[in-house]
Amino acid sequence: MKNIQVHEAMQLSCPDGFREMSPEEVNKVASPYHSHRFGIWDEKGRLMVIIVWHYINVFSMSLTDPRTSLYGVEMRMRHMYQPYDYKKTASLRREIGGRKAKGYAYEYTINGQYQSGEVYMFRNKRDYYTLYTYAWEPMEGAVKDSLQGILDSIQLT
Repeated sequence: MKNIQVHEAMQLSCPDGFREMSPEEVNKVASPYHSHRFGIWDEKGRLMVIIVWHYINVFSMSLTDPRTSLYGVEMRMRHMYQPYDYKKTASLRREIGGRKAKGYAYEYTINGQYQSGEVYMFRNKRDYYTLYTYAWEPMEGAVKDSLQGILDSIQLT
């Protein structure tokens, strides 16, 4: 297992097959609109995890919550992947780093390649985190076990 410091308030552990993604690789997956992004990828295991975070001020905190922000993320993904038979397959809730996280599971097919994933959103103090997962197969078996281990390892300060 590798221990990785994502930023000053988050660290995680991942299996040895994972490697940290370069900024260029993360740019291909995550919107360059977000300046705080981090990614790990297991090319052989066909699983990618991208974490995006941003600081929210007191005024914004009073106007929004992870549930409404998550809805916006889902609508953007639905629009972006609509030509690829995108569909939300489940609503999810879990604990990540001791915080309540809300999310959803999705799947789509692009160029004949099935893809699935999960998205989670949670808050830690004044940071909002969005965690995106991408798998090139159904989210079950070894892929699900790897993801579960990573999510369970996340620690927030």
